[in-house]
Amino acid sequence: MSIGEELNRVAHDIRQRVLDWMGVIAVHQRNRLNWWASTMSSRSPLQTDFFLLMCYAELVRGWIRDDRRNVTRIVVVEDPWLLRMLEGQFKDDRRVKCCGRVLSGCVSSAVFWLARSPAAAAYLFGWSLWAMLLSKLLSASGDWHDRFDADERAVLIFTWIEPRCFANAGEFHDPYTGRLSDILVKHREHVLRITPLVVPTRLLRRLRGCSSRFIITARYLSFPDILRALWQRFRIDDMRKVRRFEAWDVSPLLFRELLREWGHPGFAREYLFHTAVRRLIRRHKDRIKCVVYPFENQPWEKMLCAAIRREAPGLRIVGYQHSSVPSLLLNFFLGRDESVLMPLPDHIVANGPASLQLLRQGNYPSEMFSDGGAFRFEYLFGPTRTAVSRSRERSERGCVLVGVPSSRYHAVDLLDAVVEALGDSAAWAGRAPECIIKCHPDLPIEMMRDAIGPIPESFVVATQPLAELFQRADVFLYAPPTTSCWEAYVAGLPTVKYVGDLLDVDPADSFGKRHLVCSRETLRAGVSFVLDVVRTASGPPNRPEALHGIFSPVDEDRWVRIVT
Repeated sequence: MSIGEELNRVAHDIRQRVLDWMGVIAVHQRNRLNWWASTMSSRSPLQTDFFLLMCYAELVRGWIRDDRRNVTRIVVVEDPWLLRMLEGQFKDDRRVKCCGRVLSGCVSSAVFWLARSPAAAAYLFGWSLWAMLLSKLLSASGDWHDRFDADERAVLIFTWIEPRCFANAGEFHDPYTGRLSDILVKHREHVLRITPLVVPTRLLRRLRGCSSRFIITARYLSFPDILRALWQRFRIDDMRKVRRFEAWDVSPLLFRELLREWGHPGFAREYLFHTAVRRLIRRHKDRIKCVVYPFENQPWEKMLCAAIRREAPGLRIVGYQHSSVPSLLLNFFLGRDESVLMPLPDHIVANGPASLQLLRQGNYPSEMFSDGGAFRFEYLFGPTRTAVSRSRERSERGCVLVGVPSSRYHAVDLLDAVVEALGDSAAWAGRAPECIIKCHPDLPIEMMRDAIGPIPESFVVATQPLAELFQRADVFLYAPPTTSCWEAYVAGLPTVKYVGDLLDVDPADSFGKRHLVCSRETLRAGVSFVLDVVRTASGPPNRPEALHGIFSPVDEDRWVRIVT
């Protein structure tokens, strides 16, 4: 039985109350840097299951409270810590019986994550030492060195280094900040890019031709920094005071988060990043005018802002909200008065009116926002904007283009449902539609084969750009989180959204976009219905007007004023 609709109704109901409560937890932390370095503090459902488990618990409580139908529910709980919390909450309720080895499940989980802790430390030590030595070796050999101009202050742009940055030979393209660097250079600004700590070696080599524009962050690490990071442990101060959320004792879920932080290198990695940035800023603060970074309010961003505030309090920091803002992607939103505590940029530039409106409702200071336009979707405003050809021939069976999201959980759930709904030729009486799968660049199909099993031979896994695939498709099927649904919608394709039993982190819902929503049980019928409508339609609609309520054209003058 699908519970996605009920689950997301609960999530929207409790989201702000959870944010406010987590803001209270932050107040109680004596070492705030320790708190902001954790994935728990990010609240992102794509990084931690904490909010999802809270929603499951509230959903179960709603079922128990609504017993007017006198029905028996059997609820299978996968997570032992959630089951432990439910057992403690309803131990005196005669209507509820918890079965299974609750305590032993928690013990097994704890042993697993504690056993992973030494491996996580070894992994952190290995890659951080390699990154530091390689960057220093390249610098010593003359292949890399600082490129700050002694007479001119630079604008630093934090840049993720990914394979798609090198799509054009000899050129570097930042898919997040687009042509911002070119705009600033045109206005005679000195622009440098600062990398994350982790840059794959094969990509680091490809940067050598661009060395005059890059500052390699790992170069600012030292061996003692790495050793100190190995001893960093996430903790939650005043657990007894903060463990209650309304009627719930959330201690089991808090212990779950502690253990997962201890068994993962991410927490110590954020500390290392903070250390490296502090040293970089301390050394070069007089030659830096401004720092710009892609804004999602993730732990590494708080480490960046905290490091700059510590070493150069007057240095301007600008965050660029480069993608969309789903209302359930909680990292984008704050608890009441939390902005006083959280390391934030001086200014946040949104990519359009829709995201700007949502962010202004997120408990940030209202004066810190402006709309600078959407670099990632700038092509949609130009004359080369892709639209589905109205004269193209359609296949008799129809063609479904599946846009796979970047979140592994959501992607695996979508692909499993698609194989079940569209891969069974018998269920379609031998007339199953063609199916093209387009994966996110950060999550290729090879990274999911162990979880989804074999893909039917009739399915095509495509690598071409979406704009090219739109010309072959009759329907665009997607699961959030992804922004490709906007591109398909603007191009004129009908869109079908799949929602499983996970949180619906779809920005389209927040912006009032209407589309067919399907669960696993209704997916086959939903796709069939839309294909029937397409067969009788005269042609795909043209929807350029949809752009203006979502994204804005890039405002070059505004960017120059903000940065300089």
